[in-house]
Amino acid sequence: MRTLFVVMMVWSVAWAVSPAWYAQSEFASSGNIYYGYGEDADQARAIAKAKEQIANAMQSIIQSEISTDTQVKNDEVTKAARQKLVARTDVVLSNARTYKAERVEGVWYVVVMFEHIAIAQQAKRALAEVACDKAPNPYLVQTPLVQGIHKELACPHAFEVWRSNGMWYLKSGSFSALLGGEDFDKLFATTTSEVVTLTASHPKLYEDEVFSFTVKTSKRGYLSLLTIYEDGKVGVLFGNAPIKPNQPMVFPDANSELELIAGLVEPNKPTKDLYIALLTPTQIDVSRFEMISDGLIEADSSFKMGEVIELMGQGDFATLLLRTYPRKF
Repeated sequence: MRTLFVVMMVWSVAWAVSPAWYAQSEFASSGNIYYGYGEDADQARAIAKAKEQIANAMQSIIQSEISTDTQVKNDEVTKAARQKLVARTDVVLSNARTYKAERVEGVWYVVVMFEHIAIAQQAKRALAEVACDKAPNPYLVQTPLVQGIHKELACPHAFEVWRSNGMWYLKSGSFSALLGGEDFDKLFATTTSEVVTLTASHPKLYEDEVFSFTVKTSKRGYLSLLTIYEDGKVGVLFGNAPIKPNQPMVFPDANSELELIAGLVEPNKPTKDLYIALLTPTQIDVSRFEMISDGLIEADSSFKMGEVIELMGQGDFATLLLRTYPRKF
């Protein structure tokens, strides 16, 4: 009984010295505004605890920010994905700010606030006073993601896609935003051109189905055919093939030993790939990208979606978004 009395006294004292706003959880999360509370002798650790509380409240949102190669099953992250989830949580909450802090008898009591808003709103806040750009990336301006941002800004801006620490970002000047799964998907789009046309032998594919492409251009140049997988890896089907105007090129042609066979990233789960027909007046360097003919594109060094998008600014192009579905029986 004496031990119990001592424990209760310690708890009572600890409760008594904490600020009233902290003890009563004065700031409550509502809508897209989240508040987290933390206490520690070290202010940085107190802030970290507050962020952890917000992360727990936002668990489903943060999990949706995980890239396509991370598995989440039954609301639990697989062991291989835990480290990535921790890192992504830190990035998602990087804009959280300390809303209130008070030090009492050597202990820091803090409340952290985080506002979860759409990427278009983030861009509007950051770029509203930035001058419009007269030469935005010709592919990105046709994607649903950037079109939505430009609608908010009421004028175009030059964006680029880049990758750091296993995560994809959209960047413009000092503005940088993490691309969650849904936003990343909006970077994949079929586009048309007056100079280049790209068609596939099938409008949609099924696993193990053989397919081919037909490319036609209205002017002479060097044609390259590349693909961006749904996770952002890049592969080259062929590069710098001379092509004459109005003479369709079929790939693979009837005499080729190469065969394109549709496949899935995960069993029984549909996947998508973006194919790019790029026509340039001179030859371009495609050696930085892996060749499809060399086998599966799996190396981390193949995450070069941003480089290909930048390369598309050097010529005329058409893109084709193809989806592959599990086999029909």
